[in-house]
Amino acid sequence: GGSDFPVEDSSPLMGIYAAVNRTKFDDTPSGGWQPKELLNLKEALEMYTKNTAYGSFKEKIKGNIEIGHIADFTLIDRNIITLPNVDILKCKISATIVNGEMVYKDF
Repeated sequence: GGSDFPVEDSSPLMGIYAAVNRTKFDDTPSGGWQPKELLNLKEALEMYTKNTAYGSFKEKIKGNIEIGHIADFTLIDRNIITLPNVDILKCKISATIVNGEMVYKDF
């Protein structure tokens, strides 16, 4: 996962939304751009977790929540897995944990 930051927004939620919907944030164009390139939610989440760890050669210590891995993760205010894809942008960041330390919280 990633973006063309600083040209594009760096928000992972926006990137995930774009990957699973292939539309602008106003839900246009109808059917999305190049719908054959849609990712499912699992693929989009892995793009921002496992794949970024792999891309930085750190997949043995990052990218998953498991014992022995560095605790870098973000909490959101709802279960993104059960949301309709069009509602992903309604999620709000509740907390960010970096190396096991809470560096941001909004609760």
